Amino acid sequence: MQGREEKQLDASLEAIIQRIHDLRQSLISFICKLENEYNTLNWTTVLDNYALLSGQISLLGKFLKSDKMSHLKNYVAIPFSLSPELDPNLEKLTEGRVPYFNHEVVPNYLRTKPEPEIEDRLAQMQNKAHSLTAENLQKQTNTLNKLANLIQETLKNSKEMLDGDPVQKGMPLQTCTTADTTNLVAAMLTGKGLKPSSTSSMQQQQIGDVRSGSAGGGNSSVQQVMSNMTNMSKAPNPIKTNVKAAMISTQYNR
Repeated sequence: MQGREEKQLDASLEAIIQRIHDLRQSLISFICKLENEYNTLNWTTVLDNYALLSGQISLLGKFLKSDKMSHLKNYVAIPFSLSPELDPNLEKLTEGRVPYFNHEVVPNYLRTKPEPEIEDRLAQMQNKAHSLTAENLQKQTNTLNKLANLIQETLKNSKEMLDGDPVQKGMPLQTCTTADTTNLVAAMLTGKGLKPSSTSSMQQQQIGDVRSGSAGGGNSSVQQVMSNMTNMSKAPNPIKTNVKAAMISTQYNR
């Protein structure tokens, strides 16, 4: 009977070790992807890895709670010796994670319950949760929903802005147009599209009149045209001032 229990214990431990090894390999693979493939890693792949890890943890928990593993509850792990010196076998067995088996690591690795400080904090949180009324819970739930909707709307607007920004898409910004460049070159080389100002056209017309008048021998017309050009060149003062003497009213002027 004792030999049969030992065989069942060995088989159970081997099954647990194998499942833990698979879970560890999945964790290592996921961490490597996060560290090395973060540029090409998409959200679907991340969710698939999380689903794989969650499934393996759930299967391990169900396996530990099954009837085949119930006899493990009858065994207690007790350390035979504690030593502050380096243990090469333990270091090799744990792949360098636990080089010592001393008073510092034993409580953490052989603990079956949380630390007393953590238990006290959990008890306080549970008491606080049970003391809340249904009305307060509903208010807090509504507030949380409003915050979640606000964050979702903000993220949606930011995504729309980023999708509409050509810089974020990797597209070059358009800094010029071919039509405008062609018009500017034509205007500089041939004067296409440029209109003469009214002042210059009037001056050219008056100069033409002067030339025609001088050719006909009319000095009066020449003088009149020159005086008009002089008056046009003098810009009128656009500011008109009207200074009036200020009336000082005192009580003696009444």
